[in-house]
Amino acid sequence: MANTINILSPSSPLLSLRTGDSFRKGHIVRLNVMTRIFFGIAEWFRGGRAKNDAKAFDAFYPEARRQITDLHERLRTGEVSELAFSQVTTALKVAAKIGNSSWGKHCATRANANYLAFHQEVEALRRTAVARLEQLECADVKTKHIMTRWVRSNERQRAFAAYLDLKEPPYVAEELPVGAVLVLDPHWYLAANKLSGAKTIAKTTLIYLKMLVCWLFTGIRFTHAELVLSNRQTFDLEKKPGTWIQGRMRLRAMEAGKIQYGTVLVPNQEKILAAHQEAFGEGAYPTFDALWAAIEKRAREGVPHMKAGLRDVLKIGRHRATRAADYDPRTSWDPHNKRLGCSSSIAALFGSFGIDLGKEFGRRADNMSPADLSRSEYFMPLFDPHRLLNR
Repeated sequence: MANTINILSPSSPLLSLRTGDSFRKGHIVRLNVMTRIFFGIAEWFRGGRAKNDAKAFDAFYPEARRQITDLHERLRTGEVSELAFSQVTTALKVAAKIGNSSWGKHCATRANANYLAFHQEVEALRRTAVARLEQLECADVKTKHIMTRWVRSNERQRAFAAYLDLKEPPYVAEELPVGAVLVLDPHWYLAANKLSGAKTIAKTTLIYLKMLVCWLFTGIRFTHAELVLSNRQTFDLEKKPGTWIQGRMRLRAMEAGKIQYGTVLVPNQEKILAAHQEAFGEGAYPTFDALWAAIEKRAREGVPHMKAGLRDVLKIGRHRATRAADYDPRTSWDPHNKRLGCSSSIAALFGSFGIDLGKEFGRRADNMSPADLSRSEYFMPLFDPHRLLNR
């Protein structure tokens, strides 16, 4: 049975492998808190779980290698079909699932030769698929997009997507378009920490408290927003070092390969430009590129002067009636004198160019929340984990 499991099929049982599971004789061994204890005791009498996980992989590997090698050869000899790329995508998902599982982690810890060879072969397969991507034709554009995202992804992206059963991997810093708004969902951030083993009780508790506050005020748990600028930097309000709840604006350099764990929003260029031109008439910028250059310039100039405290962040909880009928968003930007939260700073920046992000929610710029940005008609979702769950 161990030699006949199909790792390239969309219905492969390995796609349901969970982080705590093991694999024995062609079957996934489902383990929860209690069964893991009994399984561990039984494995101890057989030489230890880690040793038996390695043996199970040695039995699994020959057939897996044959399937990967055959698919690789098909790609190398010119097959560029939707089926072949679907199988490449499945192989990448299966490899990520195995890597996330206790089975795979034990093999990695023991530096199992077959386990390491398997991942090298899957990576070689992926690189060959990347070289063939331009020739791929699919009847469905969305299908090609998803296949492309998997084939071009790195190991960390695939591990995160496999852990949460996402249809496509999340974006990394170098893939984020200039002008995008990054809305942090702490649920995904905590999931990534759990996957990597980097979680701490104190930090997790603080994040859950922030989630609760944001949910009470906005109905959505989003806790932070930042704006992507050029040169792989973001317009980002961070906690000031050495303080409890005080913030300062900075230009944050995005680490190459770092995953964006929440929603990625891209500007609706037509609507943004139309709103700006309606507000400024003949004095408006003629193109979105020219307008964006001015927005970014203003953001960079304002960074050294922008600070915030707890009261400024809590403005998102103000009642919507605080917006006057004659409210003018162009007056909302004053980095020397106004203290704003993360999403409010973005709203004020756009508002200074006549783009009223808060109008549809009955809000002023200074009480815009990350949740409001995520629902704004002026932005479109490029990546939204909530919509990409495979369930």
